[in-house]
Amino acid sequence: MDLVISYGAPGVGQLTVATALARLTDNRLFDNHISIDWALTLFERGTPPFGRLVEKLRFAVNLIFTFVHAQPNDGPILASLCEAVEHHGARICLVRLMCDTDALEARIGSADRVGRQLASIEGLRAYIERDNL
Repeated sequence: MDLVISYGAPGVGQLTVATALARLTDNRLFDNHISIDWALTLFERGTPPFGRLVEKLRFAVNLIFTFVHAQPNDGPILASLCEAVEHHGARICLVRLMCDTDALEARIGSADRVGRQLASIEGLRAYIERDNL
């Protein structure tokens, strides 16, 4: 497998699963926040240059990475990524992580989320509603 994308709602465990998978497969892990945090040093979140840079960084990797898939905005990005990977003869594996709302809300307040962009239950609820997660 050449590219694994672990995706789901914020706090569902993408990074936890991707970290374990990276250890088991000796693949590199590219946490979604790496591309976002780096792009924020140059551009404002949500601007076209910010989005283009984040997308370029994600397309440049051949490993395991995490992703929050917002509908419908991220559909074309994910489709384009799959097409690019397969066009180069590589394989892609999408791993969708899900859990019930109570478990997700309990995880949002956990210590391993300190420093993450989304660390409140209210923020999670708004994000899920706004981006159809």
